[in-house]
Amino acid sequence: VWTVLAAPVLKRRGTLDGTFWISAAGTLGLVPFALPGFLGQDWALPRWAFAGIAYSGVISAALASFLWYAAVRHLGAARTGIYANLESLFAVLASALLLEERVAVTALLGGAAVVAGVLLTRRP
Repeated sequence: VWTVLAAPVLKRRGTLDGTFWISAAGTLGLVPFALPGFLGQDWALPRWAFAGIAYSGVISAALASFLWYAAVRHLGAARTGIYANLESLFAVLASALLLEERVAVTALLGGAAVVAGVLLTRRP
């Protein structure tokens, strides 16, 4: 839903500005649900933990959102959504290569289906 609603905002405001406002709107919608847990959280963490939180929340999530919305702006919501299906394929490949996990036959079949689906949507 966000991706479809974001397309006109991104065309009007640009990728960086649009990503900021889309993220701000999403954050405001989540505050009522997150605030009780946030206030009840024990924040006695080592300093390196805050560096990890900052990296995860600010750098990687912000960069991922920016790149996603840049793709939406240039490709459109529908085509960008198709490429999102490749995320699970790359997750399986990364776990096999980096963590030496076994890849099940069903994962291979699913990966082939995802690749076939992406290729089918690219046909003119």
